[in-house]
Amino acid sequence: MTNEQRAHDLTLLILKDKFSSLKSYGEEIGAKPSLLDSYKVIYTEALKWVEKQNF
Repeated sequence: MTNEQRAHDLTLLILKDKFSSLKSYGEEIGAKPSLLDSYKVIYTEALKWVEKQNF
């Protein structure tokens, strides 16, 4: 499994668990987070983290 695949899987797990919270927070501050925008941000950070782990 590549680091990109690991980051993708981790991102999907985070979104599955936390997207409703993210959506609620977005509504509180007057924003409408999209799933794709959220994925891009989380994936980028997840990939950085995965690369540091040296799997």
